[in-house]
Amino acid sequence: MRNSACLAATLCVLAFAGAARANPMDLTLSRLYDAGRCTREALGQPNASSICADQDAFRELSREFGLAMAPGLLAPAETLGYAGFYLALEGTLTTINSSSDDRTNVWFRATEDQNPDKVLFVPSIHARKGLPFSFELGTSVSYVAATEQVLLGADIRWAILEGYRTGWKAYFPDISVRGAVNRLTGDDEMDLTVWSVDVALSHPFAVSGMMTITPYAGYQFIQTIADTSLVLNGMNDPAGAGTLIDCSGNRDEYQTNCVGGVYGPPGLRYLEFDREYIDRHRGFVGVRLMYEHLASIFQAAFTDGQYSFGLSLGMDY
Repeated sequence: MRNSACLAATLCVLAFAGAARANPMDLTLSRLYDAGRCTREALGQPNASSICADQDAFRELSREFGLAMAPGLLAPAETLGYAGFYLALEGTLTTINSSSDDRTNVWFRATEDQNPDKVLFVPSIHARKGLPFSFELGTSVSYVAATEQVLLGADIRWAILEGYRTGWKAYFPDISVRGAVNRLTGDDEMDLTVWSVDVALSHPFAVSGMMTITPYAGYQFIQTIADTSLVLNGMNDPAGAGTLIDCSGNRDEYQTNCVGGVYGPPGLRYLEFDREYIDRHRGFVGVRLMYEHLASIFQAAFTDGQYSFGLSLGMDY
């Protein structure tokens, strides 16, 4: 068991290191400005940083990004028992509505190299500890592939009903409820917290006395809280004061110099976005294959317009 745990940790480190070689999916929120609203007159207003910010694009980006950062379950409803401990290497793939050809696509606009992937991959190390009275605590560390972003997570679960395996009660499924939260770190523009509450049902089936197959299903409520500090434009200014240029030229010069900047409108020091609270709902189904202490878990989750697929390889001590 000790060797298996070391192998899992080694694989996770290698996955993190390989993904960290480049960061094409890092977010560049300063590109999310509204060229139609960011007129010469708007730049003269005291709230120009809010007028020029494309709030709709920020909300759309946060909606899809937040779902990919949401806590994954990757476990049936039964808990570990008060002496149990579980350590796993996990990974999730979540689809996003990105395009590398459509310049109006929010992912094209908001990613560093403007060539966004079609999915977001998040590998994790997840540990869970069983407690008395069918409670369970968990913690996780995740890396958002192709970025410099890390997720720190925590969860608590309680099995309302579990462990009935004989007599007529054997037909009862295990039922659990869980609360979880993930916090994004490593991004100096996006301030993101995602919390969730889910309900899961499962029932184990023994196979030849050697393996247990446990299908499960459930529902998850997710809230994304997306915020950002003032996003600085004029990134080429080492003093960090923003690059202010003369926007008094003719219309063509104005459109080129004051609205068409690489990092946003260079005639503006900052973009300022309002905080977003985004609620989403999704269902999930999965199956755990358990052989002695080794567990393999496969899961799929579905919501409007996005899909997530997860895999967990772990040891139940």
